[in-house]
Amino acid sequence: RAAIRQAGAVEGIIAHSFGGASTVYALTQLDPGLSIDKLVYIAVPSSMLRVFENTVRGLRIPKRAAARFKQILEEKAKR
Repeated sequence: RAAIRQAGAVEGIIAHSFGGASTVYALTQLDPGLSIDKLVYIAVPSSMLRVFENTVRGLRIPKRAAARFKQILEEKAKR
């Protein structure tokens, strides 16, 4: 929202990878009067859960810490 307010009228967004997933979420948070006419997503993850699980495994995050981190992310995403 802040980027759109600062830039003024935004005709479109091009997003890659996790930026695409973040854009999808950000668009759900737009004020009703704001809209984006054109979107281009390049190599966006089809499953954020899979991204999370791969990250946890790759970084060897302990199961308990990963579970808490997942809970925090889910709480923030529901806002």
